[in-house]
Amino acid sequence: PVLYALWLSLHEVTLGGLARGQTPFVGLSNYAKLVQDAVFWRSMWHSAQFVSLSVALEVTLGLTIALIINDRSARFFAGINKTLMLLPWAVPPIANGLMWFYIYNPSFGYLNVILYDLGIINKFMQFAGNPRLALICVVVAFVWRVTPFSVLLLHAALQGIPEDLYDAAKVDGCSAWHRFRFVTLPLIRPTLTIILVLRTAFAFMVFEEIFAI
Repeated sequence: PVLYALWLSLHEVTLGGLARGQTPFVGLSNYAKLVQDAVFWRSMWHSAQFVSLSVALEVTLGLTIALIINDRSARFFAGINKTLMLLPWAVPPIANGLMWFYIYNPSFGYLNVILYDLGIINKFMQFAGNPRLALICVVVAFVWRVTPFSVLLLHAALQGIPEDLYDAAKVDGCSAWHRFRFVTLPLIRPTLTIILVLRTAFAFMVFEEIFAI
């Protein structure tokens, strides 16, 4: 499929042409048009911002929640988290986008209602329709749905760390930060790498949430 897509990029392809089997060869002219298209470069810049923000937030939140769930001293909170964290992952992307569309709605959106009732804003405002806030809005919607993926993988990685290592670190006088830095982080680095690669690829492919919002 990748090679076929590359081959098609060297042809003038339309739906009608595909149906008739007529795709004239145009060489690199499609790429020449693309390089000269200002909208293409602007969309690439927006995509890069979306991917970097969403992946950074997802991994940070995923690791934080996984650490909380894995903490024996917070068993009650961990139990609630284990149940709730799977709910967003079960929501289809288009349904998630529509849900956040209603949350951000400038006329009756829940976010406007909450902020207005709290006295933070004095009138309903645009969120997804605001050029300064639109990117943040779609990032929040996307991260809310996909963070459980990172939580599950990181929680499994944390479960695989022998407790003896933490006990030895405590005997050596390591603080909680040093135990995380020198014990936890090195041992979950392979899982973190996998998450970063997969989530970056999936973030570049996201469409439904952004389209619906």
